Amino acid sequence: MVKEAVDVEVIPTEEIERLAGLYGYKTPLTHEKLYGGFSGSNFKIVDESGRKAVLKIQSAYGNEDVIHQAKVQGYLGKVGYTRACNALPLLSDPDQFVTSSGEGSFAVMLTFCEGVAADAAIEKGTDQYVVLEGVGTNLAGLHSVV
Repeated sequence: MVKEAVDVEVIPTEEIERLAGLYGYKTPLTHEKLYGGFSGSNFKIVDESGRKAVLKIQSAYGNEDVIHQAKVQGYLGKVGYTRACNALPLLSDPDQFVTSSGEGSFAVMLTFCEGVAADAAIEKGTDQYVVLEGVGTNLAGLHSVV
C-alpha cells in the first residue's frame, strides 16, 4: 500500500522561494510538494531554465544531524556518485549545505533524481523482487563509494 499523502506542516511559497534563492534557484520558479518523507517536507523545485532540485525542510532533526547528513550527500556529489540525491552548497559558502528555515527547522537543497517510490512501483504492478533488487543494488553502491 502506498503511503498516505499527509501534510504535517504548511510552508509558505515565500519561504520556499527564499530558501531556493540561497542555493541559486531564483524566481520565477515552480514548486511541487513531494510526499512520502518521514522527517519533514520535500519540494521539487524547477527554475525558469528547467533546472530541478529538491528542497528538503527537516523538522524532525536538529542542526547537527542535518549537517552530518548533508555532508555525506555533498561528498557523494564531489566523488561523482549520481545514483543518490546529492547536497548542493549554499551560494554564500561552497562548503556549507544547510540553512535555517522557520521555527527551528533546517533546510538543504538536493539534486533531483527522477524515479518512482518503491511502494508506488509495487502498487502499480512492478514485481516486488525487482524493486527490492534495485533498492539493494543502490544501497550497495552507497557503501562502496571511495
